[in-house]
Amino acid sequence: MQQPRAISITVTPVQPFDPHGESAAVHQRWERWLRSFELFAAASGCSNDTQKRQLLLHCSGAETQDIFFTFDPEPADYAATKTAFTDYFKPARNVPYQRHLFRQAKQQESETVSQYVTRLRQLARDCDFGNGADDFIRDQVIDKCSTPLRTKLLAEKNLTLARCIELASAKELSEQQASAIAADEKVFAAKHSYNRQNQRHRPANHDSSPSYSQHRSQNPAVQCDRCGSKTHSGSECRCSRQITCYKCRKLGHFASMCKSKPANKSPQNRRTRRPVHFLNDGDQTTDNVGTTSEEEDEDYVFTIAPADGTVKLLIEEEPVEMIVDSGASCNIINSAVAAKLKRRGLEFESCHRTIHPYGSPPVIALRCTIADVQIAGRTPVTAEFLVIPGSSPPLLGRLTSEALGVLHIGVNHVRKDQDPLSQYPGICDGIGKLKHFEVALHIDKTVPPVARKHSRIPFHLRDKVAAELKKFETEDVIEKVSGPTEWMSRIVAAPKPKNPNDIRICVDMREANKAILRTRHVTPTLEELVSDMNNATVFSKLDLRSGYHQLVLRPECRYITTFSTHCGLYRYKRLSFGVNSAADVFQHTIQTVIEGITGARNVSDDIIIFGRDQRDHDRMLHETLRRIHDSGLTLNQKKCVFSQPQVEFYGFIFSGEGLKPDPAKVRALREAATPSNATELRSFLGMAQYSARFIENFATITELLRQLTKQDAAW
Repeated sequence: MQQPRAISITVTPVQPFDPHGESAAVHQRWERWLRSFELFAAASGCSNDTQKRQLLLHCSGAETQDIFFTFDPEPADYAATKTAFTDYFKPARNVPYQRHLFRQAKQQESETVSQYVTRLRQLARDCDFGNGADDFIRDQVIDKCSTPLRTKLLAEKNLTLARCIELASAKELSEQQASAIAADEKVFAAKHSYNRQNQRHRPANHDSSPSYSQHRSQNPAVQCDRCGSKTHSGSECRCSRQITCYKCRKLGHFASMCKSKPANKSPQNRRTRRPVHFLNDGDQTTDNVGTTSEEEDEDYVFTIAPADGTVKLLIEEEPVEMIVDSGASCNIINSAVAAKLKRRGLEFESCHRTIHPYGSPPVIALRCTIADVQIAGRTPVTAEFLVIPGSSPPLLGRLTSEALGVLHIGVNHVRKDQDPLSQYPGICDGIGKLKHFEVALHIDKTVPPVARKHSRIPFHLRDKVAAELKKFETEDVIEKVSGPTEWMSRIVAAPKPKNPNDIRICVDMREANKAILRTRHVTPTLEELVSDMNNATVFSKLDLRSGYHQLVLRPECRYITTFSTHCGLYRYKRLSFGVNSAADVFQHTIQTVIEGITGARNVSDDIIIFGRDQRDHDRMLHETLRRIHDSGLTLNQKKCVFSQPQVEFYGFIFSGEGLKPDPAKVRALREAATPSNATELRSFLGMAQYSARFIENFATITELLRQLTKQDAAW
């Protein structure tokens, strides 16, 4: 009898655990790593308790080993070691905050219902829902699902979580199957239409020739029957696939190559010519230009936009400012623009297209080209451009305007590159003041008051300090103090790093803060911001001018902010960043102002606006600006950015593609000087840690460097 052979299996070890990355989720990451390790240990055949303990320490990496050797007493076996690490990484649970995270959890676009429920179960473990966890998860699924599915789920009597998952999964599956069937029908229809067109347009003596299409593509005299190009055949044409014919309104060819019969030219059926924005070469006044679409070589254009309805575009990376014409059936550029594009390598072909200026002789376009056009930072589209002689301004047609997103159907309005702040008068004037709100500092009366000794200001800074104090007093930020005072802090004046001619006055409130009871509020985490901005493609950022100074302090608690200067004693009438609870109070207050706006989030005085598309973004932006304007707050216009495909926020770049590292921080990391001691190395590692999520195997790469930060490390 043949003995069974032992099979040798090579098991890939687990990656070292990083105890410093994503500190907010370190407990969940440890449990996930520990689960992977135990599977690895079992597959490796390691069953001895001592060996398993040593293997865990080896696989977890040097940083986790450093934590192990701090345990007192040192765990003796595997079970004790596992328990010690689990207790170490397990944070003190904040049940209200964990439930907040649970309620904020939304189903991701690529996430199935089953995957979503699994994620909710993981979040629910820290929420102390007890036996009612399934009911909370069921309610969360109903709350965050689509309206049709919600209606179906609410119609169920005695709906359980299992039944909820069953119904939601069935709907998902039916939608996927319906989409697949619809896609197959489109493919069949497209192939059927293409075959019929080929049979209709092919010469009879080539119908059965297998090399006919190959012969056509190799024939240098062939002309594309879709776009008119002489460089390829119709079956090879790519530039016309998304083009709609202006004559027959069918997809897949340009109007100049349309094979449909001309319309009846009887007076009853003749199309009237309509006006278009057009500038004659002789002067710079606006004329009305029209054209008809009955003839194969003519295009119609007309305008409903004012003369300032322009947009800056990139045509083959060449910046061009064009007038947006909602009725134009073609895109027009002048000879000067064509010359610039030609220098970029763009080829032009001969054509014969007529444009009829109203009351003037027709204008003939003798050249045309196919080019990529885009708004900076957005997806390019392919479009045809006609070249006319002279210096008339370039004109952007309706279909191209719609494809670029600068023209919206049904609104009869072109979105212009104008400042949205202009619609809210006074929103950028000076330092604002939040209406109907005052900050109350909770002061512990048992703490003895401290009046610190006056700090002398250098003579060369005294005039600047006096001017800054006068400015603050004029802006109602501070006020003079007369009479005795129990509390007194001192100031430090220093030039601003980016503008040495200006100074920054800082009040040292370390003693006063010992008596101020800190009010704490939750600041959004990076993970929450990324989740909220999922599927967003358009972003804006607002900056509140002198943010903290826009919140008024209650008169009865201002005395604790008193500070001394060479100009006398002052105290704050507004919130100062030296107060220990200022950041928490300000974050919560601004969060309350924009509460309920789904496309607005703030971190301190920065507010980010986002939307799935331009229309959604604009709605969120104007609602936020209206709230800010009505509440009495003001913005720093120089630091505000609008309608961008990506913005810098919270130290990262947010875009439609997701989260990216800030190039400035990456550049600083690359250009950083070589550390020469442990202090400089800690600073370098701290800077690198900010981008750790984008660096693969960050813990492994920096392991040797972290060894050098220890006290006994030799340099």
